[in-house]
Order: sequence, then C-alpha cells, then structure tokens
Amino acid sequence: MLCDWFGCWSTPRRLFRDLRRSGGEVRYFNPPRPIDPFAAVRRNHRKVISVDGAVSFISGLCIADPWMGDSERGVPPWRDTGVELRGPAVADAEQAFASSWRESGGTIGDDELPAREGIAAAGTQGVRVIASTPRPRPSSGWTCSSPPLRASGSG
Repeated sequence: MLCDWFGCWSTPRRLFRDLRRSGGEVRYFNPPRPIDPFAAVRRNHRKVISVDGAVSFISGLCIADPWMGDSERGVPPWRDTGVELRGPAVADAEQAFASSWRESGGTIGDDELPAREGIAAAGTQGVRVIASTPRPRPSSGWTCSSPPLRASGSG
C-alpha cells in the first residue's frame, strides 16, 4: 500500500498493523526530509487498485469519516467516481503505481509488471492511462522553461 504522506500524516499507524503482519508493505510517498522541508507539498493523489494484471480500479477512493458527510450540519456525503479498467490499460495503471512505489523506496522489477502487448483487448474502445506527478526540482536550484518569444513591433 502506498499512501500520500501529507494526506495521511494523521492516520494512525495501527490501521495498517494487520496488513503488515500478513506480509504486506506500507510506504509513504514523499515524507518530509530535513534537507528539503517543503518537498512534502509535492503530493501523490493517485488512487489505484490493480489485481493480478487483469483489472484496475482508478477512483477517488477516499476512506475517512469526513467523507461520510454530516447530516446534522447539512453536509452530504462525498461522491467519488471511479472506473474499472480491463485490457492493455491495466499495464499503464500498474506502471504508474510501480513508478511511485519505486520513488518511495520500494522495489518492483520490470519483469513483475505486465506488458501492454501481453494483455488482450477487453472491449471495442481504446483506453490509455496517462500518469503524471510533479517532478522534484533539480538540486541545482529552480529551473524555468518557456517557449521562445518573438518580438514584433513597428519600428
């Protein structure tokens, strides 16, 4: 299980006790580091469940009491939307997870990930998962890039 450190900082660690006792791993994405205290604001909000290279669920998947709403205060429950993926797009979802897992210190060998070409199509529509996450800034300082500017004027 990979958790966003900033989003889960107050989650009691005992919540994961049974998972760990059963051999599962829990890692935290981008925990604070003394050498770069503001790095923790680079978040990972991915919520992905992949099962055996056959199916992936991409969703809001927020599990906490505040998401249940508060009828006494007129706050409705949060509505999460999710999709179930089958077919080659499952490989994309697993690759996205593996990338974040590795960045968090975990190991997943490329040979453990399914290849898009090895998963049969599961419908008539093409689907591709496009995974992105903010990249850490270079250690040499901030960088900025922009398209070339063209000057124009009348003389």
